[in-house]
Amino acid sequence: MSRNQQKKETFDLVLDTAARLTTQQGVLSISIPAIAKEAGCSVATIYRHFPTKEDIALGLWNRFLIRYYILPKIEIQSRNLPFECEVYACYLCGIYKSLSSPDRSGVQFLPAMPTFFENGCHNLVLQSRHLLDTVAKLMITPLTQKAVQNDSNQASSSIALLNISTLALERGLCLQLSNPLTRQKLQPLTFDNIFTIFQTHLVSLKLESCSADTVYQLLKDVDANINDDEVKDFFWQSYDSLFLENNLPAEHLSSKAKQLHSLSRL
Repeated sequence: MSRNQQKKETFDLVLDTAARLTTQQGVLSISIPAIAKEAGCSVATIYRHFPTKEDIALGLWNRFLIRYYILPKIEIQSRNLPFECEVYACYLCGIYKSLSSPDRSGVQFLPAMPTFFENGCHNLVLQSRHLLDTVAKLMITPLTQKAVQNDSNQASSSIALLNISTLALERGLCLQLSNPLTRQKLQPLTFDNIFTIFQTHLVSLKLESCSADTVYQLLKDVDANINDDEVKDFFWQSYDSLFLENNLPAEHLSSKAKQLHSLSRL
């Protein structure tokens, strides 16, 4: 086994264990010694790859971004869908995932992200910022192109408002749904309700009709095509080849990692 593969397996082991403990015990209850004991490795091994607890949190957060936002958007845009369906699906994929399968680990760190960005190691912070930029690019590129075609200031304003609304709704839903105390209060909220809200923002773009059920079934199929191993591989490939500048040959990257690499050059 190569040194690079060993490092990846250690990353996977530590983050898998941290995610499990965070889900079971909550963010404030875990520590690096507890993770080491549960994972069956030494504390020194964890510190070698994650110098602080903040770095483990950043790793979980980056996985969350990949699983809930980046991989679904890449999958959606690879399907040659009608423009309207692609737009709705790209904007709503994170919300769909939060409603159907709330995150119990990485998203818990969202309120403390400014502190983690300040105290985390450079490589993981850089990865987080790049992944956030990638989420935005994957989400807004189709709509931005449409606005340019329409040459409409009103359309541009609607896109800006939609982006802000989406981010606020996504983050709020993720946090509330991950908390058992508030999850029950959100049960009346449905995908159809949220879809209707988005329709009101997109009127100025003159999009053709696209039903909530069509988008829901599409997102369900997209979600079923993404597995945990793919998330882990994508995490490692983005961390290793894009941010440590190892310049791996193209054949070492998955097709989806290649797309992320191309986005980084935009």
